[in-house]
Amino acid sequence: MLIEILALLNKERTYLMNEMADILNTDTDTLKVQMEYLEKLGYVRKVRPNMGCKNKCMGCSISNNNISTVDMWELA
Repeated sequence: MLIEILALLNKERTYLMNEMADILNTDTDTLKVQMEYLEKLGYVRKVRPNMGCKNKCMGCSISNNNISTVDMWELA
């Protein structure tokens, strides 16, 4: 599953945890543990969302959600 997570993150698209979990056929709790493991290994890093983001980038699925409660990771 770790390789599949990295492949999704490499697609330059934003995913919600539940979207990634559905794609990977797992649950969000398991996915979060895997993301934290990848972070410890140095493959990804947790980032804080830009609360003042005014960009309307394509593919961002968090625009209709409360961004302050969203965990976000990017490839390291």
